[in-house]
Amino acid sequence: MSITIEHVEGLLKQAYGEDFKMERRGDDKIVFGFGTKKFRDPDGDAFLGVMIQLEENGEYIKIFAPYAFKVESDNPHKRVFLEACTVAQFMSKLIQFEYDFRDGEVRPTIEFPIEDGTITAKQLARCVSGMGRLMEQYYDFLRKARDEGVIDVDAAAGGGASEEERIGMLRQLAESLGIDLGALQGTAAASSASSASRAGSAAPTGNDKNRATGDEDAI
Repeated sequence: MSITIEHVEGLLKQAYGEDFKMERRGDDKIVFGFGTKKFRDPDGDAFLGVMIQLEENGEYIKIFAPYAFKVESDNPHKRVFLEACTVAQFMSKLIQFEYDFRDGEVRPTIEFPIEDGTITAKQLARCVSGMGRLMEQYYDFLRKARDEGVIDVDAAAGGGASEEERIGMLRQLAESLGIDLGALQGTAAASSASSASRAGSAAPTGNDKNRATGDEDAI
């Protein structure tokens, strides 16, 4: 079974009301949007535009926000921003990020196959509302990565990351960079042991301390 764009339109009205504003584009796309509190689009507007697109003759659906971010190829923080996108994916459900290297478009996307099934108003509402909620939650985190080259773990967790969450996110970052944390920990431990050994051999004895202070009577 496949679905049609008319069916999707009906589901949006069922979920958000008959007055829900949207625009149909052809026989496979619907566009709409909603105001935001934190999120700002590339023009600085507090607005998230969303498109729903059907593919494969209605057997595949994509919900995405075109140009939610724009990160040019010459942005010095591009790599950090893309790493931040992987952290946001790791910490959340549904969403993934697509990057078009040709023009810098970054779009959060939710997609899945319909195949021989269908989709309900509740499912669609979770995807659409989830898209908005997640962009609000991760906007500051992604903005800092894009503009400052900073991975702010607290911002990613809404300001309250637990120690376990911090460790998980740092491991995710290390994996994306190809860093072997186990090897680093082993190197650090060896270095610490070596430093301790050197410090022990260089530590003055009681006699040395006394001689250094001139306290000969204490020998």
